[in-house]
Amino acid sequence: CLISPVLSSGERAGGSSRQGDVEYTLDTYYQVPDLDVVYTTNMRPALRVLNEWARERDSDFGLFIQTMPCSGLFYPRRISMVGISRGHRVLLFDLKPYLRPWPQPVPDFLEDFLEHENHTFYGMGLMNTAARLAFEFDCVIRCVDYHIRAWPRMELGGGLYGIANRHLRIPIHRPETLRALSSQLVHAHLQWAVFDYFSRVQGAPDLPAWLITKAELFGAGPVYLRVAGAKHDWSS
Repeated sequence: CLISPVLSSGERAGGSSRQGDVEYTLDTYYQVPDLDVVYTTNMRPALRVLNEWARERDSDFGLFIQTMPCSGLFYPRRISMVGISRGHRVLLFDLKPYLRPWPQPVPDFLEDFLEHENHTFYGMGLMNTAARLAFEFDCVIRCVDYHIRAWPRMELGGGLYGIANRHLRIPIHRPETLRALSSQLVHAHLQWAVFDYFSRVQGAPDLPAWLITKAELFGAGPVYLRVAGAKHDWSS
């Protein structure tokens, strides 16, 4: 997979970095297809990817978030990365540089894309992802959580990686051995790949019946008010 633009100075993720584009290869053991990955803290390349999807009038995406490393405390940690995927393209937008200096760490262009009325996001565990986005960033999305409502013949045992093993024939047995960035981009890609597979084999998703409701979203959200910086109490 090709990751561009170059990681910020001194950052390393799954390979060695240098000036210019950086090439990283996923372990062949996992047999994940070559992915076109943009991992960035810069708004310009991220906006370019989102604009390309908009021009193609794409409306269905995989979604993945990463939280800050554990500090030994038990309250929920802040969202530090947002991953959006479609096809073999994955956008990983690193929010860490924006968390402290900005009162609203999600840039407007990313929030607009996530909240677009024609965009639907798919993945395992998206109800909690959506609740985090709503309570922490005031960003409310349309989403389908495979674990809540999805295709009836989807076997959920083993979570996302179990689905990949059984249905997509992608043998991901030990995801914890992947290097950090490789694990994140594989997870983001699989959120989309599962949607793509089941849409082709079992038919289009049953929208809006499968969408996470606002009652479900806001019922799951109050715990995230304990996240440092969260200011949006939708439960009222």
